[in-house]
Parts: sequence; C-alpha cells; structure tokens
Amino acid sequence: MTSVIKTVYTLQPSCVLSSGLPADAQTRATFKSQLPVKSKEVDVSRPHSGASETDVTKIIKPRRENGQLKATDTSRRNLRKSYKPLSKQKSEEELKDKNQLLEAVNKQLHQKLIETQGELKDLTQKVELLEKFQDNCLAILESKGLNPGNETLASQQDSTADHMDSMLLLQTLQDELKLFNETAKKQMEELQALKVKLKMKEEERAQFLEQQTLCSSQVNDFTTALEEMEQLLEI
Repeated sequence: MTSVIKTVYTLQPSCVLSSGLPADAQTRATFKSQLPVKSKEVDVSRPHSGASETDVTKIIKPRRENGQLKATDTSRRNLRKSYKPLSKQKSEEELKDKNQLLEAVNKQLHQKLIETQGELKDLTQKVELLEKFQDNCLAILESKGLNPGNETLASQQDSTADHMDSMLLLQTLQDELKLFNETAKKQMEELQALKVKLKMKEEERAQFLEQQTLCSSQVNDFTTALEEMEQLLEI
C-alpha cells in the first residue's frame, strides 16, 4: 500500500509543475494504467481482512482431498465388483460339485448294501436247508449202523453201493457247506467293509456340510464387511 502512495505522489507533482493544468491524454492513460497494476499487486499479495494463508490452503486442500477420495472410492468399487462375484461363485460351484459327488457315492453304497443283505439272506436260507439235509443223511446212515466220522468205513470190504452213495453224498454236502461258509464269511467281511465305508462317507458328508456352512458364513461376513467399508468410504 505504501508503494502505491509513493507512486501517486511521484507522478502527481510532475504533471502539476509542468503546466499547472491537468495532464494530457497520454499522461492520464499512463497514470491510469499504472494505478490498477499496483492495486492488483496489492490485492493479490495482501491477504483479505479476517482471512489468513492457512484458511486459503484449508479451502484448496479439502477440494483436492475430495477429488482423491472420489477416485479411490471409484477404484475400490470397481475392484469389489470385479472380485466379489467371482470368488463367491467359484466357492459355491466347488461346494455344489462336491455335494453332488458325495450324494452319488452315498447312493451307490446304499444300493450295494441292500443287494449284499439280500444275498446274505438267501445264503442263510440255503445253509439251513443244507444242514437239514445233512441231518437227514446222518440219520439214515446211523439207522444202517454206519458212522460217517469213523475212518474205518473206507476200508470196509462189505460196503454196499448204498453206503458208497451215502458217503459221496455226505462228502459233497460237506464240501458245499464248507464252500458256503467261506462264501458267507467273505460276504460278511465285504458287508462290514461296506458299512465302514458308508460310515466314513457319512462322516465326510457331515464334515463337508460343516465346511459348507462355515464357508457360507465367511462369505456372508466378508460381504457384510465390504458393505460396511463402502458405507464408511461414502461417509
């Protein structure tokens, strides 16, 4: 402001002393062109009353920060939109495929168990029939005075055709019974193995369902956290 006053004082005497009249048009134009420049410099360099430089920077800085926040918010939204559906859809598809596979294996094991139980029932009935037939044969042999458990029967010279037929029939029945017992034993072992496998599959299915529930809960928590972050960013 002092520089402006000095300029005015230095210019004004030269005009008055030269002729005692107002300055010509050129001098006035020069004088007028100089005054706004000085006043503009004073207005720009001098802060307004009641406002400081920190206030000006505070006004400019939030605008820049708001622009940066909007850009960051937009990039985060784009990232969330491109990431969230892919991860969620992938986990749901994997869980669905595993669930379908376990259900198919469970159905196969259940069908095999039913078939094995039916075969075991048939074999048990055959064993009962063979035991009854064996008892009848032993009763016939005993009625004729023969003992199938005695080893001397093979060396008897007075054996008859009926005795030989009975011994052959008894041996055949014993072989068949032995074979049946072995078959039944194997069937029982296979049945037990199937039961163990079925139990393991059921446990795996239960664990899978627990993992599926946990995964769904985590996905929901993740979604909720993202929504909360979006709300905070919007604020």
